[in-house]
Amino acid sequence: MKRLWASGILLVLLLILCGLGYSTAQSSSHKMTEGLSRLRAEIYNGNYSSALAVSRSLQHQWEEEHRKLCTFMPHASLAPIQETLAELPALIQNHEIGILEARCSLAAAQFAQLTETETVTLDNVL
Repeated sequence: MKRLWASGILLVLLLILCGLGYSTAQSSSHKMTEGLSRLRAEIYNGNYSSALAVSRSLQHQWEEEHRKLCTFMPHASLAPIQETLAELPALIQNHEIGILEARCSLAAAQFAQLTETETVTLDNVL
């Protein structure tokens, strides 16, 4: 009977960890997507100096979010996001708007995938 209680407690802990992972991924994704929206707005308005500041703040914000997300997700799945965000300041400085828009779209898709991978579904469990 003790094994049954222990397995029940482990199941509850597992569900709590899954919930925490999902809420952390969703929160991080939302914050970073808002930052990308601000960046796109600055680029659209032609404020390249302020867009550069926003892109650098996005990198710092990602470093903070990365620490939290590493608790729940493998590092290898988070590395491409960091690489995408690292390209943004150089693209702004060189005024390569087309490539910048593509990278912003890529980053937005990567942030959306964060939430999707942490959702407790049968596909993700198996």
